[in-house]
Amino acid sequence: LPKVQRNDLDNLCQSLFVDGAHVEVLALGNLTRDDAKQLSNKLVTGLKLTKPLKSLPYRAEAAFPTGSTLWELDSADVDDPNHAVMMKLQLPEGLEDEMHVMLLDKLLGAKFFEILRTQQQLGYIVQMGATVPLKLPQLVALAQTEFPPDYVRGCIGKFMSEHFEFIQKTLTEDEFQVCKDGLLSQLRMKPKNLREEARRFVRQMNDRSFDFGWRERGACFVEKLTLESFKSYVAETVMKAPQIYVQVKKVFEKEDKALPSGATHFPDPDGLRRWSGETTVNDFGDSARWYPVNASVAPASKHAPPENVELSYPGNVLITKGCQITSDSTLRIDAVGTVTVEQGSVLTTRGALTINGSSIFIHQSSLTASGPITFIGTVGLGGQRPLIHSDSGNVSLGLEMIDSSIQGQGIEVNCSWMN
Repeated sequence: LPKVQRNDLDNLCQSLFVDGAHVEVLALGNLTRDDAKQLSNKLVTGLKLTKPLKSLPYRAEAAFPTGSTLWELDSADVDDPNHAVMMKLQLPEGLEDEMHVMLLDKLLGAKFFEILRTQQQLGYIVQMGATVPLKLPQLVALAQTEFPPDYVRGCIGKFMSEHFEFIQKTLTEDEFQVCKDGLLSQLRMKPKNLREEARRFVRQMNDRSFDFGWRERGACFVEKLTLESFKSYVAETVMKAPQIYVQVKKVFEKEDKALPSGATHFPDPDGLRRWSGETTVNDFGDSARWYPVNASVAPASKHAPPENVELSYPGNVLITKGCQITSDSTLRIDAVGTVTVEQGSVLTTRGALTINGSSIFIHQSSLTASGPITFIGTVGLGGQRPLIHSDSGNVSLGLEMIDSSIQGQGIEVNCSWMN
């Protein structure tokens, strides 16, 4: 930086944006639509943006491998005398899953701090929280510690096992209701200023869902949650969810803190997968299941009709290359031929979603509906629809989903096969 001269900044914008650029702005406050357009035009003019992008770079989030994984790394800070242990438990994509993990954090977060920080004194930084890095909700537990990292990992695992059992056997209706009310208060608390309001929309801008009404829909879902349905979700989804433990081992030459009196190391869980360094993780990326982010740069006004959306076609339907279709009510697609949704496309509706075609193929895309989702394979009905043949020569009638996410209040499939 000290070597940078004034003339080095000449034509900086042109050199940075020579291959094109795409800018998205979140405008809040006392602004009209025209005001927002004027500000956007000034930004484009000031940065000398002349070449738009046809699509955004591919971004996606990987689903964790099944079971438990331990990823061990050496610290990059040679002077840090502490280890760090982090557990990430990953849940399926969807608003309901996000609300469940937020409620789980309300229930377990304070207990985690009390037991591992106050009672066991594992380290100065000990915390638990719910987050959505990009697409998939996570429950994250973190401890900075001078104890051996394997011991701390065992303490975290023991806490999780004991408290999953606590939820199933001991959690009372009163405690559940207190946590539920706390989450509802958090979701419906009004922002105190524009900065706080803007923070609420950062993730929806980053994941390009532009779903700015998720908080109220989430609150409506939480209101209907019961203790029994919460227990069922924990047992069927959370306790079976994949986990990754990340252990960052100090390189600073200092003896680890001795274990507390009577404490011993915990045995590794059965089937624990071990990663070391970055090579193994890079190899995992080649075979991982990825959840892509919407990459469309088409104007939102072309993809967000305010009323019911009904699209009918006499042939095949192809929705591709990050196309985003949004409906404020229902969304229905009817085709004589196949319906294909692929390459990071996003279909979102606040009502029911219906796709009706000879065969339906959903590849690396996301379908979300606040109402029920229905897939109908109609080949051969009345002899009007063309037959679609598989590689084996048999008639194919049904649904194929690959690396995709589907979220709705209920999903109905009426077809002869599924893959």
